[in-house]
Amino acid sequence: MLNVLIADDDKICCECLKNLVAWKKLGCKQPVTAFNGMDAWELLQEQRFDFIICDLKMPVMDGLELCRRIFEDGIQTEMVFLSAYEDFAIARTAMQYGVRDYILKPIGMESIRDLEKIIGSVKRRKDRRKQNIRFFDEAYNHQIIDAIHKHDIEFINGLFEGMKELDRQEIKIACNSLLYTLYEYLCVANRGTQRQVFENIYKKWRSSLMLLDKTESCISYVKELYLAETGAGGTDADENQAFRHICRLVEESFRSQDCNIAWLADKLHMTCAYVGRIFKNQAGVSLTEYIGERRVREACRLLEETRLPMGEISREVGYTDPNYFAKSFRSHMGISPSEYRKKNSHYS
Repeated sequence: MLNVLIADDDKICCECLKNLVAWKKLGCKQPVTAFNGMDAWELLQEQRFDFIICDLKMPVMDGLELCRRIFEDGIQTEMVFLSAYEDFAIARTAMQYGVRDYILKPIGMESIRDLEKIIGSVKRRKDRRKQNIRFFDEAYNHQIIDAIHKHDIEFINGLFEGMKELDRQEIKIACNSLLYTLYEYLCVANRGTQRQVFENIYKKWRSSLMLLDKTESCISYVKELYLAETGAGGTDADENQAFRHICRLVEESFRSQDCNIAWLADKLHMTCAYVGRIFKNQAGVSLTEYIGERRVREACRLLEETRLPMGEISREVGYTDPNYFAKSFRSHMGISPSEYRKKNSHYS
């Protein structure tokens, strides 16, 4: 049964709610009461409540502050505000903290019926939540990682289809959980890349997710990331646009020693696998190979048109080690940088 908390400094209103709402019929225990926001907050530290009915104006701590604390502390509950007057600015702020509805005082039978409908929907969501708890199960996360690894698109599609049965708050939690699962997969699948790169990508994913209001947008955003990793993300037009973005960023950045597939993926808010696959599909060569070729082409230009020493040319095209630069140059051109300069320099 649902645990319910009523927080209101009006004791008559508390008694009215306790006596007039059909709690047992709705699948709720008899409510616990608190007569100010601080008392309600202290009760929340001691036990879990599935549903909170909270007055907006209370002494010691008002309803909005209580709601903010509940939201920021990550307490999983659902809230309805009571107020003697309509204040839509405050209501809008409350909605950002996850408050579901707003009921006007004085409490009459119409208000009671509205409240009973809200409680009924909360009970139904809780029942659904039991069926969908697998989204937060560690064993299920291992199945998800295995599906990504095997490019099991059918499983991934089913995963996100099932999310539509969750409520708004649960979808947000599930999306965050799925982002972390994808982050873990990337760390394991790309052991040669520093973990910090993927931590930065994960943080940007979460920041982007927080900016999305509609649950459909949240699901679509995370699903696109997953489908990109399994090789099914985006249309041809999307891939062409992504390819152009990759090429432009490579052209702007190949001179930097940081320019590699992980760094580019981070800047483009994409996964390494997606960036690498898009580029290979469009260009016919790997992105790593292309960056190396582009650096060598620039080195050739500098060897032909300038008198810069080899060490400086090496740094100009993104190599910190002159010996590695010389080795890479020879593998592409068949001769050393010095030999190339002798044959092609404008100053010889």
